[in-house]
Amino acid sequence: MSANEMVGTERWIRIPSKGVEPTTGLHRSFIYELVKAGSIRTASIKKPGALKGVRLVWLPSLLAFIERHVEEAGR
Repeated sequence: MSANEMVGTERWIRIPSKGVEPTTGLHRSFIYELVKAGSIRTASIKKPGALKGVRLVWLPSLLAFIERHVEEAGR
């Protein structure tokens, strides 16, 4: 099943404040590496003039990234 076929994945998720993201099992620091590299789709939500906000990740883009790294049997 591809990332786009997974039911209930069409949503934005919040990067955890510590530890792993429960849907994917990826550690927050690795997710931020993907953000910095532009490998996944994100949105930064903050009030006008605020220095801090919340970073959201488009879950289908994160699942698609994982899907691209699936190792086929026999490789």
